[in-house]
Amino acid sequence: MPDACSAARDRRRSTEAGASAARGHDVRGGARTFRRPSTIATPRLDLVSLEPEALRLIQRREVFELERMLGCSIPAGWIETVPASERIAQLEADPDEQPWLVRAMVLRDTRRIVGQAGFHEPPDPGGTVELGYEVVPRHRRHGYAREAVLALMAWARSTGRVRRFRACVAPSNLASRELLDALGFERVGHRMDAVDGLELVLVRQLEDAAH
Repeated sequence: MPDACSAARDRRRSTEAGASAARGHDVRGGARTFRRPSTIATPRLDLVSLEPEALRLIQRREVFELERMLGCSIPAGWIETVPASERIAQLEADPDEQPWLVRAMVLRDTRRIVGQAGFHEPPDPGGTVELGYEVVPRHRRHGYAREAVLALMAWARSTGRVRRFRACVAPSNLASRELLDALGFERVGHRMDAVDGLELVLVRQLEDAAH
């Protein structure tokens, strides 16, 4: 995602995130009961998990139906930032990945989407999880990215499965580089993305996982 990683992939005091999560709820489908992911709430945003039905609407560019489903307005250009096809494939293979994947950033007061954020997949066996986010241009420079990232990191840490966060960013993306630097990420190398080209790789180790 352009603001932290390619569009295709705990803060020391988690209270800074102002994050709280409403409880998920059970949904019955035939003989199976599954947990619908809870919304992650920040002081200004609701981070709403995009489930398969919403992702399919995004894939088909059905904006009006998606607005009706989510109960919020969608700005021009937002749909193009969501890697819907990739996330649908992941969820078809393993529905339990849902809470980790892409979420809409919904500005609570106006019920308007201002961006998207999430992890590319659940943590790997070593406890590393990769973060991505993007705020639509007209809503940048309001601190939404920082707010969303802090809340996602606090949520991920609360699962007990994460030891390290990773983010990838284009060298020219100074805003994201400054944000990640402020959040304690350190550059550990670079990689060549098939779509976005050269990206810097940054990581943040959890303090209690460093020993």
